[in-house]
Amino acid sequence: AKCENNPNYDEYHEALVNVTTNWDREKCEKTLKYMNAKDNYKNHVILDLLGVLNAQLGNSEQAIKYHTDAILKSNNKYIEAMHNYAYLLHRIGDKENDLLSVKYYKMALEINKSFAHCWLHYGNLCEDDGRLKQAAEMYRKAISIRPTNAAFHLDLANVLDDLNEFEDAS
Repeated sequence: AKCENNPNYDEYHEALVNVTTNWDREKCEKTLKYMNAKDNYKNHVILDLLGVLNAQLGNSEQAIKYHTDAILKSNNKYIEAMHNYAYLLHRIGDKENDLLSVKYYKMALEINKSFAHCWLHYGNLCEDDGRLKQAAEMYRKAISIRPTNAAFHLDLANVLDDLNEFEDAS
């Protein structure tokens, strides 16, 4: 899927999440490593998928390397890798990695402002950092893109509750 200004990119992201959640990890790892070697380690999509696989297996350091390589090989254009990298860095849970996460969420959103899951996860980072009003703004952007996604509405309702904006939260 073309990343730039594709209003349906978020559906592509959800499809990838569904596939990578249910894949046979051992078989996929062998296949992806073979495809990566065959392509001289240049295919940014394969590198990103290897990053996702390693993150799921708990190999954060290796996952970060693959996501970074995917971003570089795509000449800073593959927003799925930027999102996955930012998401993983935030999960590590320290201030320095969160600052880097923000940079990559912003880079991805500069390329495609219609990437609702990127807005959502950027909002999660803001919420975790105590920036609740900014988180609410991010959740609203995600909802404006994908109004039928219940998880987006739930995150917004929770942050509005935390802001004591009960009427808006209901």
